[in-house]
Amino acid sequence: MAYGVLDDRHLALPPGSSILSESDNVTTETPGIVGLKKVGNIVLIPQPSDSPNDPLNWYPFRIDSETMLTRGSMSVMLTPAIPIISHEFSVSVDTASTWTIGLLVFWTGFTASVTAAGSNVIGKRPFILGSILIMVITNIWGAFATSFASLAALRTLQGIASAPYETMVTALISDVFFLHERGMWLALWSLVISAGILIGQVLAGLIIDSLGYSATFGFSALVFGILLILSYFLIFETTYAKPRPTLSKTLSTTLSIDRSLYASSFEDDVDLLKEEVERPEPYTRKLRIFRGRVSKANFFRDLVSPFQLMAYPAVLYGATINGFCTALAIGTGLLSTVLLTQPPYNLTPTFLGIVNIAPFLVGLVAAPTAGWMADAVAKSLARRNGGVFEPEFRILLMAIGAPIFIASFIGFGESVARGHPLPIVLAWLGVQHAGFPFVIQAALSYVLDCHAHESNLAFVVIAFFKAIFAFIATSFLSGFMIKVGVRHFFYGVAGVTTAVLMLSVPVYVYGKRFRSFVSICSLAMSELSWADFIYRWRGVQLVDRRRSKDEPLLL
Repeated sequence: MAYGVLDDRHLALPPGSSILSESDNVTTETPGIVGLKKVGNIVLIPQPSDSPNDPLNWYPFRIDSETMLTRGSMSVMLTPAIPIISHEFSVSVDTASTWTIGLLVFWTGFTASVTAAGSNVIGKRPFILGSILIMVITNIWGAFATSFASLAALRTLQGIASAPYETMVTALISDVFFLHERGMWLALWSLVISAGILIGQVLAGLIIDSLGYSATFGFSALVFGILLILSYFLIFETTYAKPRPTLSKTLSTTLSIDRSLYASSFEDDVDLLKEEVERPEPYTRKLRIFRGRVSKANFFRDLVSPFQLMAYPAVLYGATINGFCTALAIGTGLLSTVLLTQPPYNLTPTFLGIVNIAPFLVGLVAAPTAGWMADAVAKSLARRNGGVFEPEFRILLMAIGAPIFIASFIGFGESVARGHPLPIVLAWLGVQHAGFPFVIQAALSYVLDCHAHESNLAFVVIAFFKAIFAFIATSFLSGFMIKVGVRHFFYGVAGVTTAVLMLSVPVYVYGKRFRSFVSICSLAMSELSWADFIYRWRGVQLVDRRRSKDEPLLL
């Protein structure tokens, strides 16, 4: 048992567990480890090929521009304008937020499976560029929209256009970064999203007060137009379908062995593939939008595959945590808009935007810290665990993030209910943005480490859950808060949040066994009938009917 993570009785290294670093048991002289590519004492996972066209071999500048641009999109921040829209079109605050914010998030999650399945077939670049183009067009439309129905329609299209960013950015991180680097980049992705929301509200507040909320669409159209040009010249296709040096699947399906045998089990399990020397692809060819098929993936199979991943404990856990906490962050932003425009605060849209500067500065420190800690803790524990990395090590960030995140709701609700000065209220919003990156980082990096090869599909499930939670938050929270009162509402939110985040405990302890069970089920279902699998799992010695009668089948 490694730091509370229970070992599995069936698989020594279930999918997700890997040799990450050298230790007393895994050294540079260890048979089977010789020849693996490393940075210092860190074994590179996945192993890069020798091709200059492999995204894992791209120069840092190209990688940085790729990831930063794909995460740099900004949505029209209508949150400061919700009370104005509600008054102008004679609808409730809940209705205004549902059809202008909740609807966007809902359609983003609902169509994520289509974009993920399509990107597996024709690549990510067409979807990324296409989504930015749609955002340019719909923002121009929004600048001239004069009815609530028109606003709702264009926000629906913007939600669909935002779907690639929900699924492809994390897949892109998996494409171009190694396992020990992903934590920091996931954190930076979360930071850019948070910064876009908070700084977007600052800009939106200033624009709304001086020019009206329609002008925010015109400003965003300009930003997306610039982003479209930059993306065309700097974002390339990251799907790499050619084989890379890989650890044999034999390691992942070996029955339980002693830890001292980890190193020796690698001796015959490292398969370094012979590769033809490739020339770097010319820059002009990289600019192609369509490359035809980039893989043998089946669109219709991948369209429904994400829903099968809902049965994976790691995906279900990550989707629940991320969706619930993100919805709370969105909901708190909406509720603070409602509360701070009323006595004793009476803030205008400009000041509603400005109050987001403090939470932004907090997130600017917290998000990179969470990313650094996610990677540092994982590498440190892997070294102390005989060089073996367990994805559950990422969940330890919850010990920091969960108490801070939960306390923020209690503090915010209590301070608003008592009418405390505005700086105290804003301080509690800052506390929320201090804990939020740690919570999200733990959940998302855990999913990415457990199912790196299925990250595109896994994050479809995550986007779908977030869409459902966010739609509920934007539709009902405001009315419910008014009904029960501010203090009782936020204390209730803190209690429910505690219950949800406590799911981290069983996932941390039993996560390795969950991963083993998923792997064995997937393997067995492809080889056995349901009856044979059930008997085998119960410990009955079976014989594979497709083999000789005397040869036992080992899962």
